[in-house]
Amino acid sequence: MKKIVLNLQLACNNLNGIPNKSTFTRWIRCIFSSYHRKCIELSIRIVDEMESRSLNMYFLKKKIPLMFYHFHFILLSG
Repeated sequence: MKKIVLNLQLACNNLNGIPNKSTFTRWIRCIFSSYHRKCIELSIRIVDEMESRSLNMYFLKKKIPLMFYHFHFILLSG
């Protein structure tokens, strides 16, 4: 069984309908079941509309909120 390291950040006031951490972990385990790594590390941040707009303006130069963003992480040696 793979080790799942999940950093779940809930940065919004309304948590209605947002799954709990164990549900996210179960989904992640299913998604990465054929991924050949001993450990999977993932950060998920749930934000409100205001932060979504701010991120969208910063990264995409658009004034509307988006449903999700994804960023690749590369660990640098040294």
